[in-house]
Amino acid sequence: MTDMYLLALFLLFTASTTALAEPLSVGAPLEISGFYGIGDQYQKIRLLGALSLSGNDKLAELSGLAWDEDEQLLYAVSDQGRVLHLQPVFENGQLSDIQLIASFRLRDASDKKFKDKQADSEGLNIVNGDNGVRADSRLMISFERDHRLLLTSTEGKQIKEIPLPAPLDRSSAFRGKNDGIEGFMLHPTLGTLLAAEKPLKGDDQIRLISEAGLSWFLPTLEKGGGVVAMDIDPMGGIIVMERAVTSIIRPWTITLYRVHPSLDNQGESLQPELLARMNSGEDWYFQNLEGLTHVKDRRYFMVSDDGDSFWQQTQLIYFEIVDQ
Repeated sequence: MTDMYLLALFLLFTASTTALAEPLSVGAPLEISGFYGIGDQYQKIRLLGALSLSGNDKLAELSGLAWDEDEQLLYAVSDQGRVLHLQPVFENGQLSDIQLIASFRLRDASDKKFKDKQADSEGLNIVNGDNGVRADSRLMISFERDHRLLLTSTEGKQIKEIPLPAPLDRSSAFRGKNDGIEGFMLHPTLGTLLAAEKPLKGDDQIRLISEAGLSWFLPTLEKGGGVVAMDIDPMGGIIVMERAVTSIIRPWTITLYRVHPSLDNQGESLQPELLARMNSGEDWYFQNLEGLTHVKDRRYFMVSDDGDSFWQQTQLIYFEIVDQ
């Protein structure tokens, strides 16, 4: 083989698989509110850190998060079809920095990179991320446009496609091509719970559907709101992140609320308990938040999708739920 041929093979490989020689610090402190700082409580959450992520083009369009307790790593997926490995840095229980460890292109079982609409990953969860065993974690990733749910390695290679419960198994059930499954989670007794961003065709409310086909209905607390992420509350119930785009002047309203789906209330509209409502027209400086993951105890990360735009940021926020 010629040196040029070997170089071409190397470049082809590293285009889809990039482990940095050294961790890259990519977090800068971010002021998230005109009234509340790190350590302050707002409604039923306490802010524990906020960073703007930059320094690498792979940090664009992050849409889903998953925390690996065994590896102490934060995984993120992007609309561009990548999975990132990130190492948070904590000081005195607060988020002070984050390091980019590696980036991988999402790939099918034949190791071919997903392209175009196949690559539009939105939701992320982890399997075996907190069982005390190293190197056995797997990722569950939901996709929009080409609507599907995959189980992959932590480096983004497809292991299998996971069947979706009806009616989520039909693309025609979604209101639009970008109204697919952004919010899904692993419930300890109900199994995988999934929700499209907007109500399905024929529904007035957003339907929460279990892998067994049970369903509940989620409230919409803001006009035009949609479910963009969900995760467990270890004290009971599930946490839902709702995002509403309201106007050019006050574009973002992010709402966190808790509901309690169970076998006893299936088929019902779930009653929300408001945790925090944050409107960007009311001195909240966050942007397009759409990813959420539980970390430990009652602590969580949220991330924003910058739309790969010069005018937006990739924002990572660390917070905890407090019920007092």
